[in-house]
Amino acid sequence: GEDTEMRSFPILIQTLNDIKSIASGHYHCLAVANTGKVHTWGSGSWGKLGLASDANQRSPRMIASIQSSIVETVSCGSHHSVAITATGDVWTWGKGARGQLGHNSVKEEYSPRLVAMLRKRGAERVRCGDDHTLVLLRNGDVLAFGANAHGQLGLGDLQDRGLPMQIVGGPGFDEEQIADMACCGNSSLVLSNTGKVYMFGDAGKEAKDNLANFWIPQLIKFLPKGDPITAVGRSGNSCFAVSDTGNLFRWTLANAVHADSGDDSNSLLESMHAIRGVVRIYCGVDHMAVICTPDMGCT
Repeated sequence: GEDTEMRSFPILIQTLNDIKSIASGHYHCLAVANTGKVHTWGSGSWGKLGLASDANQRSPRMIASIQSSIVETVSCGSHHSVAITATGDVWTWGKGARGQLGHNSVKEEYSPRLVAMLRKRGAERVRCGDDHTLVLLRNGDVLAFGANAHGQLGLGDLQDRGLPMQIVGGPGFDEEQIADMACCGNSSLVLSNTGKVYMFGDAGKEAKDNLANFWIPQLIKFLPKGDPITAVGRSGNSCFAVSDTGNLFRWTLANAVHADSGDDSNSLLESMHAIRGVVRIYCGVDHMAVICTPDMGCT
């Protein structure tokens, strides 16, 4: 809204109604209305608001240049933004210095630009890290582009990509269809439709002796087998998984590194018993929130 003061409690944005999807980056926000129109506000640096300038916007403003498209979902990186339309097209704008916009360029885009390589590919979901982007197609394939200094694209090397590249992965991963993704900072998580979770990218200081292991998707083996995972989340130093029965699990980057060391899985995975009936999880860099079923609630 118009207020620029920091708030420690929720404030209703009176000018936004019938919102179906939201996303936030470093000091900027996007909101998608049920009509498919996208509203944006916050810091305009690098053109990440998509309003054809780098000016800040104190209250929500519709992005006019894509108002003819019906947008389904959005995601924000630190300084870039991505939208997926009902037709499965992908639009990106903002900072492009690491190729995170997918246009084979390192230039900023001050207005939404269609990612040519993803046109008519059937994009369904998108997740952004600081400077990288993952796009999930309807056929279960994942394409990655942008910064890759920590292997966060899952392509087996540390080379940035300016164009979308399919993540192939190692043995077992190739046969998987991906159902969900999560990104934070310089790391990524993906969830297969069989309930398996894979991690790649920055694994912290604990991984200094086997960094290359996380340049491709690594299976997290210590998650429970009898309670399939249905959603994943990623914060600054923690990974989260929601199970089919509504249980919430957490593990750290160090736990993931030690997963093959023979440690007991119970010592690597934290079950957050005080939170039950979880159906959705949302993560920021240093915080997380969940939505629970009405009959369970959270404590």
